[in-house]
Amino acid sequence: MRLRQEQIAFLAGLLVLALLAWRELSGSPAPVQSRTRAGTAELVHHGAPDLGLVLPDPAAAPALVRALFAPPRDTRPLPPLDLVEPPRRPLAGLLPPPVPGPAPAAYGALLRREVPAQFVADLFASFGAAGGEEGDDEFFAATEEEKGERSTVSLLQAAQEPPDPFADETPEERTARLEGYKKRYDWILRSSGGLVFGRIENPDRFDLVTGSERASEPILFVEIDPVTGRETQLAVGAPALPYHRATVLELGFAGTPANWIELRRREIGEDLTRGSYAAAVEFAGRCTELRLEAPAALAVAERTYRLCMAFDPQDPLPPLGLGRAYEAGFRFEDAFDLYRSLLATFPLRAEVHVRLAELEERFLLTEVAGERFRRAVEVDKAAWEARRGLGRHLVRTGEHSEAIEHLEQASRLVPNAPELLAARVAIRTELAGAYLAAGRLADARRVYEQAVRGDETHQPALAGLLVTSLLDAAAGAPPEMPELEENVGFELLVAGALQRMLAADHTGARDQLALALDADPLRAHVVYDALAFLAEITENEADALGFVDLALEAHPGDAWALFERGRLLGRLGDYEGAREALLGALEIELDFEDALVALGETAFRLGRFEDAERYLERTVELDSARGEVHALRGLNSLHLGAREEARDAFQAALGVDPADPVARAGDAWCTYLAGETTEALIQLADLDDRRRDLPADDPYRVWAKAQSERIQEHGKREEFTDAFNRKRLANGWVTDEGLGPEARMAEGAVEVRGVFTTSGTTRVYREYGANLFASLEADVWLEPTNVRAGIFIVTERARRAGESEITHEASVTRHKDGSTQVRLVRSGRTPEVLDMEQPFPTGEWVRLRIERQGEGSEAAVTLFLNGIPLVESARLAGIAQGTLRVGLLVEGEVGREARVRMDNAAVVYRVE
Repeated sequence: MRLRQEQIAFLAGLLVLALLAWRELSGSPAPVQSRTRAGTAELVHHGAPDLGLVLPDPAAAPALVRALFAPPRDTRPLPPLDLVEPPRRPLAGLLPPPVPGPAPAAYGALLRREVPAQFVADLFASFGAAGGEEGDDEFFAATEEEKGERSTVSLLQAAQEPPDPFADETPEERTARLEGYKKRYDWILRSSGGLVFGRIENPDRFDLVTGSERASEPILFVEIDPVTGRETQLAVGAPALPYHRATVLELGFAGTPANWIELRRREIGEDLTRGSYAAAVEFAGRCTELRLEAPAALAVAERTYRLCMAFDPQDPLPPLGLGRAYEAGFRFEDAFDLYRSLLATFPLRAEVHVRLAELEERFLLTEVAGERFRRAVEVDKAAWEARRGLGRHLVRTGEHSEAIEHLEQASRLVPNAPELLAARVAIRTELAGAYLAAGRLADARRVYEQAVRGDETHQPALAGLLVTSLLDAAAGAPPEMPELEENVGFELLVAGALQRMLAADHTGARDQLALALDADPLRAHVVYDALAFLAEITENEADALGFVDLALEAHPGDAWALFERGRLLGRLGDYEGAREALLGALEIELDFEDALVALGETAFRLGRFEDAERYLERTVELDSARGEVHALRGLNSLHLGAREEARDAFQAALGVDPADPVARAGDAWCTYLAGETTEALIQLADLDDRRRDLPADDPYRVWAKAQSERIQEHGKREEFTDAFNRKRLANGWVTDEGLGPEARMAEGAVEVRGVFTTSGTTRVYREYGANLFASLEADVWLEPTNVRAGIFIVTERARRAGESEITHEASVTRHKDGSTQVRLVRSGRTPEVLDMEQPFPTGEWVRLRIERQGEGSEAAVTLFLNGIPLVESARLAGIAQGTLRVGLLVEGEVGREARVRMDNAAVVYRVE
């Protein structure tokens, strides 16, 4: 007799009770506890095992778990639904880094900003193009006859007396206009005719002012109309007119740098005195600065420095100035030799060490230069030049904290002398720049204000003050900038362009960046960064990517450009290209927080969830106050199957922002995965209720309602499974045979095998209400024979006794020629046969699946082979009505042999 489970359990319990009773009645002594020598019991502690390591997770327990004495079932609840990600807003971008600006490690803290996009068409269509004068295009497009008429009119207008354009100007305006002319032209003041502008052409003309022996020499002068810049009609082609000194009250030369240098050189002279020595050193330094505006400036500077060196060989300032002139003239070997010789002569002068270190750093000898800067500080700890040099070096190498210490020392050590005002302002500007690079915005603003109070026209300080105001959300309106008539510097142009971008003045920002590009081509990458951002916020993404490429071409180590390239490529769907660019940005700065986040999101999009977790974990370590990062990390953990870690991440996001819809959505899904379906539905309803003030098409409200409906519908369904581990076909399966092949159980599967004696179809199927059916899937094994075989779902209509007509069908099969075929039959229409143009595997198990979606006339089917969709959402309205037959089909012709097996069948249906 075969024992049942209940009988076995009763006998086992009875045996245990008998053993316990025997032990109590046998009178065996209790075990003696071990004792120490003092007679006290010795307690031995054993660590309790962690049962969580061996016990299964209740939430992940198999769905088919049943009570001990419950009868076995071939149906089970469905596993939890797959996650449909809630919508997420794009991560905020970064403003283009201005100059001065933060270092990459502080980009996120200071530059992260959501700037509203506004489409501006053709913003960059003419950017950088050299346009002609207004009206040139119209002139060249005119006909020859029209050109002749215009020329005639122009000659007639020229013959008339032109009106005086300065008739209404004020005395102040007239004075300013004449001063402008004096900067461009030589001039003489006649005793009878006022000011005349032009060119003095006397030989050695500068001696007319400085040489008293030529005081009576006539002035040879070519008169020029200062408005047009052309010689007057009387002077064209004629020699210069002599003006006798008796008729000349005063003369002057054009206020050009070349004229100033020549006049100042003659004023100082060749024989220096103690009184003119300091002026000569200052003059030589000014000549070096004017080298680009006066061709002979460097030669004058070198000659003057040598005069100073001969006058006072113990002063290192002239040879240091000469070395600077060598550098300006690209005579670097001469500069190295000079600095090394000075180092031997003045080994305890910190400024000599600083100057040589600066030149070494210029030639990328960074480590050598750093050691020499530190040596300069050791030589003279009170030398502000050494502190400043080391501080600037540390800023360039990214060591901002130590740089701030030395620049603060330099700011305190520099003397409060009037002649060092420029140095004090420069040091404060550099210190504020170091604060800004380190992300210390309030300190940077304070020191920039101090620098501007020292010199209200110092453009780098003004630019820094404007930048800190724009980046500080609590600073209020940016300060009023002084009106600079000309020579606006690169830093102020870039900062002004950023201000215009934030004010949505896109055209003004573009024009100002064009000026900045002309002002300093060596820092073109800064301008291209700003142009790329401008193109992005005006929805010109192709231009944005082009400007990013230009920035990287100008400066391959531009971390912001690499980050922006990664963002733009990711937006275009090129995730591999985005990942490469973002990794490049991370190589430049390991703590580039926004690059880490973007890399995590890119890895998330690529399905590399382990990589995404590493990047996001590092981001949270750097800044734990970013709710959107916690939410993204939670979604990533859900994909990794780490439900508890996901819940912790969503809770962290809600701790930053309790209204974060992504975190609330994710937390609700974690509740659902934990098996608390009712609570999950409550949380989804709460998410919808919190956003009830928003329109009904709010993406988060739509998502919450859709998932609530999915969960409720999913809970009404169950899955029938059959592994065919028995000797006969049962469990509701029906066969449709009689054509030769027969269905039987073989090797743990249902097998259709035999030779067709009549052409037709042999089927093994189950029946369901069409409106309840959801999906069918099964493993199918086919031998390479000339039959059509696979799985099907079908509705039929009875015609006469024993016969029926197919009204609607969906099947995925192997055609007899070996290809994969999808067949769709609609009542009253020709069957639609789709050749998928791919071979159907034979001699191995293939997983086939048919899903039904929608109800009534909206019903559709999706067919899969090994998890890959073959046809998606094909409309098949009648498949949702009547009785549905689902199962295995084998179709063949007379004489064809069939050998087809089906195993692990699963049918999902709704429970009524």
